[in-house]
Amino acid sequence: MCGRYMLFDDEGMVSLAYTAWLADAFGLIGRPEADAIRAQSTGEVRPNQRAPVRVQGETGLRWMTWGFPNPRSMGLTINARAETAATKGLFRVAMRQRRIAVPALGFFEWRHNARAKSKDPYLFRIPEQERMWMAGAYTGFQTAGGGMVDRFVILTAPADPVVAAYHDRMPVLLREAEADAWLAAGEGWRQLLERATWVHPEAVPARGVPPLPSAQAKAREALAVQAPPPCVSAEPKRGSVQQQSLF
Repeated sequence: MCGRYMLFDDEGMVSLAYTAWLADAFGLIGRPEADAIRAQSTGEVRPNQRAPVRVQGETGLRWMTWGFPNPRSMGLTINARAETAATKGLFRVAMRQRRIAVPALGFFEWRHNARAKSKDPYLFRIPEQERMWMAGAYTGFQTAGGGMVDRFVILTAPADPVVAAYHDRMPVLLREAEADAWLAAGEGWRQLLERATWVHPEAVPARGVPPLPSAQAKAREALAVQAPPPCVSAEPKRGSVQQQSLF
């Protein structure tokens, strides 16, 4: 997946039911972080930005920052492969003990437009289902001041035929009951990862979505992120100096 997903939409795509779900069930509407997402990025969540997630073993939602800092470059690791995350050093413990489910209205992909010499954004949503859950995991990282901050990644799987026309990977999308199973104690979460495809989204042209930030801008933004503690092992891709997605 690309580096954006939608949490809010103030242009009519969000129903009162979705807004009530965010507000009543999780107390998100009116929170400073939620207002910042709505005001600064038209409801989109971007790497290095705080967003609400459901946490394994907890009720309600907690705010976390999207993306693991890469100790060997200026970038962020924002995704992890579902096929290998359970065995990778950077994600292995988080997959066992710190799984999350990320609420969203949809996720974005861009497709090249040869006529306009640009990339057109498309929003992927689940047909006849307003909200979706994306599977992920989190880890605590040490800040420059000696504190700790929780950061998360979103798991990806091979794209289904619809998404494959735009990108070869897609988020691991969970149905409501599957989100509960993903966050439950025990080893049931491993069975979910054995499935080739979870939920099939559909593509909707997304108007008014600004272009993706340049690699230089993403690198400058990533310079401000926290360094991981010594106990966290990292396995970044060689030669990458910008926002990463472990595709």
